[in-house]
Amino acid sequence: MDFERYTDERVHMLKVRAMGQLLIIVFALVVLIKAPMFDIYCVRVSGYSMEASFHSGSEYLMKKSGYTLERGDVVTLWGDSSEYMIKRVIGMPGEQINIVDGHVFVDGIELSETYVTYKDDFSGAYQIPNDQYFVMGDNRPNSSDSRYWAYSYVPAEEITGKVLCQISPYFRLIKSSDYNI
Repeated sequence: MDFERYTDERVHMLKVRAMGQLLIIVFALVVLIKAPMFDIYCVRVSGYSMEASFHSGSEYLMKKSGYTLERGDVVTLWGDSSEYMIKRVIGMPGEQINIVDGHVFVDGIELSETYVTYKDDFSGAYQIPNDQYFVMGDNRPNSSDSRYWAYSYVPAEEITGKVLCQISPYFRLIKSSDYNI
């Protein structure tokens, strides 16, 4: 009799788990099908400039319009090879960026970058023009970004989207609160 009760409870738990997984799959399909209606698209990362925040091959949802940018946001922009690049917004329009031995200062205040795993000893100074942004990869030694480009700043109209969340290999929210200044 105890065996039957145990078996019934186990079958019930398996049914509940299967129903939960089915609901997650249905929800994901609805989001992916309806997302373009809300100007949200799925994009795949190719490259290592955002390690360890984003791994090459991971996918994320990107909003193409109707967003405002803040420091710490992860954005997409077109690269030289006609592929999306993802970078983190470090400097906002009108700000002064100073980088001293890899430490970033915004208008004289050091930026606490908890998302940076790999640092370098780069130094440089930048005055960001109006309507333009200064962006960097989280994997500083392996990132082609505003520090190295011929024109260091990204005009607002060249930013193609704002990353909302990572959806594979696992779901992970990307928050602007991952930084402090």
